[in-house]
Amino acid sequence: MKKQIAIITGASSGLGSDYARELNHYIEVDEIWIIARREDLLLKLKSEIESQKCKIKILPLNLTDRTSFTVIKDLLDAQDFEVKILINNAGLGKFANIEEISLLDHQQMIDLNITALVSLTKICLPKMSAPGYIIQVSSIASLIPFPRFATYSATKTFVKYWSQALANEIKFGGSNKQISVLAVCPGPVATEFFEIASTYQKRVHKNFASPKDVVRKSYDDLLKNKNISIYGLPMNLFAIIYKWLPSAMINWILRLTNRT
Repeated sequence: MKKQIAIITGASSGLGSDYARELNHYIEVDEIWIIARREDLLLKLKSEIESQKCKIKILPLNLTDRTSFTVIKDLLDAQDFEVKILINNAGLGKFANIEEISLLDHQQMIDLNITALVSLTKICLPKMSAPGYIIQVSSIASLIPFPRFATYSATKTFVKYWSQALANEIKFGGSNKQISVLAVCPGPVATEFFEIASTYQKRVHKNFASPKDVVRKSYDDLLKNKNISIYGLPMNLFAIIYKWLPSAMINWILRLTNRT
């Protein structure tokens, strides 16, 4: 039998590390490949979760560098692995007015949030068989044209709709593959994201969701074959309200709540 593997990007901290910690409670694999730039944190995570039942392979790669995809594809081809689950969690956000964010940061948000996700999904799909699983981490910001989060929210909107389109393509497009695709749209989560995203606005974590809770909810929703996962009553209410409010009112509220 082919060795079944999980691939998790952005695994050095936050949601990514909890996806790795919680995986075998939901889906059993022979090996987990954890991918991120910070090798020291990947090594720490490996020492924490590796067992005889499941091996951990660390890949310290920068997914804004497109040569990383060649590295991953070559590794998959070398031993003819079967990808049981792909979790595209790696992402980058910058919170500021568009002109205050450097061109490089705009480009890297697009490269990491969109290009890396599409590329890894394309590479892994031929290696998947039934039942297979894909988790694409989007954001509650994907629902709205968020001022001062414009590029980030737009990239996450792409992730949500692209993931839903992929799910429908697999389900209704005549493919014989049984692969579940889930877009995860969390609200604020208690990770280092906001410290990296904003240089002038510090966010408190007091009312933020626990990353472990978000991860567990998304695994539950994945196994229920849902296409979207939103954690917590406030974020679910937000999604419902946004769906029915007129766009003019939404834009007025956004202007009020995003004044400098």
